[in-house]
Amino acid sequence: MLRVFKRMLFAEQEEVDVATVIQETGGVKEDAVIQGLDFIAAIDAHRQWKKRLTDVIEGKSTEILDQSVICQDDKCVLGKWIYCTGKIHCSHMLSFHELKAEHAKFHLQAANVLQLARAGKLEEAMLNVLEGDFAKASRKVQTLLSKVYLEIKA
Repeated sequence: MLRVFKRMLFAEQEEVDVATVIQETGGVKEDAVIQGLDFIAAIDAHRQWKKRLTDVIEGKSTEILDQSVICQDDKCVLGKWIYCTGKIHCSHMLSFHELKAEHAKFHLQAANVLQLARAGKLEEAMLNVLEGDFAKASRKVQTLLSKVYLEIKA
C-alpha cells in the first residue's frame, strides 16, 4: 500500500485514478484506513468533484449542489476528520496543516466554479475545473493526502 501512496505523491501534476494505482501496485484498499480515515476514499471523493462540477457546467447534473455548504471545508468526511481525529493525531505534522489549508481552498474553489456556472460563465467555470485554481487545489489535496498517509505510516 505504501507504493500506492508514493506513486500518488509523485503524480501531483496529473489526475490520479486511485483504483488503477491500487491495482497496478498490488495494494489492498483496506490498508488505506489509518487514524479513522480511508485515505483512498478521501482522495477519490475529492477527485470525483471534477466530474460533478463538469456535469453541472454541461447541464447534465441532476444533483442539487448548495454553494453555501460546498464552500465549507468541515462538512465532508475528510473535513470532519481534519477537524476532529486528524487534529488530535496529526497536528504535529506540517503536511497535515498544509492539507487543512489546501482542503479549505479546494472547497472555496468548488463553490466558485458553481457560482460561475450559475452566472452563465460556463467557459470560465470549465477552465477553472480543467486547469485553473480548482484543478490545482484538487491535485494538491490528493497529493497532500498521500503525503500525510506516508508520514503516519513512517
